[in-house]
Amino acid sequence: VQTAINAVQDGGTVLVPAGTCTWRNTVTVTGKSLTLEGAGVDQTIIINNVTAISGVNNSALILEASKLVRVTGFTLDGTSTVDNYADIYISGTPGNPLFRVDHNKFTNVTERGVSIDSVYGVIDHNIFIRKPDGSSPTLVSITGDGDASWIRPQDMGTEHAVYVEDNTFIHNINANGPFDAY
Repeated sequence: VQTAINAVQDGGTVLVPAGTCTWRNTVTVTGKSLTLEGAGVDQTIIINNVTAISGVNNSALILEASKLVRVTGFTLDGTSTVDNYADIYISGTPGNPLFRVDHNKFTNVTERGVSIDSVYGVIDHNIFIRKPDGSSPTLVSITGDGDASWIRPQDMGTEHAVYVEDNTFIHNINANGPFDAY
């Protein structure tokens, strides 16, 4: 998958066929607009087995976005992870609308299903299921860019926000909530 991402032209699509694959290394998208598209939920299954190393972001998929990136049609399974940072981690230039994560299933989430750092976009039509081991993950985590995010005027209804729409959260625990933003 990483080779296809590196080779695709800006604005292209990387199609990942149906099947189950274990990712032992992080897959990264940097500096280009693209769609990463699986064959569909429960069709293209990625088992997140990226090793946890202290001080290293060990997410299965990292989007270091400077242009629009879309991820759709996957099941990301955290069964094999002990302490992964996130299944999908998205960062980029603070304040830019840069991503859409849609029509995916995040199952056995141990820490975060999706983690957003200082960029804007949409998380829609996904299913998030925490790992049934007593852990208390935050299924979606959104962080701003420090004091600058508190100073900016609110732009409700514009592209300058993170929208979480029409998702299903199966959390079943009275600890950390399934959603955190700060």
